[in-house]
Formats: sequence, structure tokens, C-alpha cells
Amino acid sequence: MLKKLELVKVVWVDVCGNSGKWRTMEEVKKWINEDFLIETVGWLIFKDSECLVLASSYYEKNQEWNDLNKIPLAYIKRIWKLKPK
Repeated sequence: MLKKLELVKVVWVDVCGNSGKWRTMEEVKKWINEDFLIETVGWLIFKDSECLVLASSYYEKNQEWNDLNKIPLAYIKRIWKLKPK
């Protein structure tokens, strides 16, 4: 099963929120301009026109996936294909 799938590294912008701390407008502007770039590695198990799904873990005996990440394509900055050794 895994041989048919691509192992990839995806760099994407995370959606973030901010609560629990009052901020000045200057601090808000600085926070707005920060990129929250995330790097995720996994097996590309699904992709359509809206999103892709990566799985970090696979249990071959039961053919089950775990550690899933669903990432909207609009949030993705770059995708690298990796080659497992």
C-alpha cells in the first residue's frame, strides 16, 4: 500500500487565533503580519481541488491510518516529494 503513495513535506500557513491577552494596535499590526509557517511530513493519502490529507502513521496489519492532517490547498506554500530509504 505505501509503495503506491507519495511521501511529502508540506509547508503551509496555519490558521491562528489570539485570546487571553490584551494588545495595543501596534502589537495587533505586528501579529497580523507574522506568518505561522508549519512544516508537515506524511504520506499523501488524499487530494482534491480543495485540500490534501497527510497521514504520519500507518498500521499495515489492519490497513489503518493515524495522525491525519487535512490542509486546504490555499494555505499551502510548497510541497516536496520525499524518497524513503
